[in-house]
Amino acid sequence: PIFPFLHSKISRMFSDYHRRISRGCRTNSLEISALSSHSSNCLFIDCGVNEGYVMSAYRKYLGKNFSFIGFEIQEELIPVASWRNPGVSILNKAVGDKNTFARVHASKTFSVNYRGGSSILPHKYNTSDYEDTGFDVEVIDLVQFIELRRNDGFDFVAVKMDIEGAEYPILRILIKAQEISNKPFIDYLIIEFHPEVLEDLSEQDYFDKMLSKLNIRLAKWF
Repeated sequence: PIFPFLHSKISRMFSDYHRRISRGCRTNSLEISALSSHSSNCLFIDCGVNEGYVMSAYRKYLGKNFSFIGFEIQEELIPVASWRNPGVSILNKAVGDKNTFARVHASKTFSVNYRGGSSILPHKYNTSDYEDTGFDVEVIDLVQFIELRRNDGFDFVAVKMDIEGAEYPILRILIKAQEISNKPFIDYLIIEFHPEVLEDLSEQDYFDKMLSKLNIRLAKWF
């Protein structure tokens, strides 16, 4: 329905959400543009498009130098995200460490319009507020997907990853793959970490250090 999306838009306007997001996107885009200045075929992958506002901001600041593709697990958000990003392929799929299917879980307290916190991890929240939606979503192997795009000729890949805890299995595969191949998969990673899903919080230091070691420019999302 239209009304919940309108309610979301108004509440975010008054909470300074859009202005804060826009500032972050602009700052990251300046750095991405500088790093990709010698690349001829650039790709931006948005993992966790939600209603598409963030993707639209990056499209505005990065301009026509980048191709865009997005992934979103909430099917009801695809039309809204596509309306904000005409001509961009936004797929109702999750990203993960292998090709499979997974159940979508969501917080009951977030309204159906954008439901921040939706995840393919059943244990992201250990509370009664987290529910099984009853819907499965296709999961694609993100590292494999990026490797195929590299083979297609993309010579600079930026990834925005806000996938509610599912980032860690992907990062383990990414680190291993890049160490073995000694070639870059991701040049610039914008990520929101969710260390609450880790069994040992000290593991976060490992991921930070390994991403730095692999020369992946890291920008933490908020």
